[in-house]
Amino acid sequence: MPVFGASSTAQLAWLEAHRDGTPYLAAAFGAQSAASLIIASDGQPVLPIGGFNGEDPVPTLAAFQQLIADGDLRYVLAGSAGALGSGGGAGGVGSGGDTGSTSAEIRAWVRENCTAMTDAAASGIYDCTP
Repeated sequence: MPVFGASSTAQLAWLEAHRDGTPYLAAAFGAQSAASLIIASDGQPVLPIGGFNGEDPVPTLAAFQQLIADGDLRYVLAGSAGALGSGGGAGGVGSGGDTGSTSAEIRAWVRENCTAMTDAAASGIYDCTP
């Protein structure tokens, strides 16, 4: 499981401060990345995208978009690379080649429709406020 280090601790503090009452603290690519954030946040809800290895079609792009539209989800973690690449799996968004997967579709949608946060503490976080 990924270690939640100093920069990730700053991300967690930023997410908690800016959550604005959304049911999900954030979404993360891969179940291991989501689990790390869930543990670090004392069990706050985090949406894992793509399951364990980033290839499971959960959630679908339509379901993800509906969570955003309904105000249930606002932030997406880009992963350790800080950018939405074309990878997936346990390491985040830049660790593999899952082109054509549901995770890749969501990644592309986030890149096109969400805003990368520029605050240093929020590095690697995308705001998907509709």
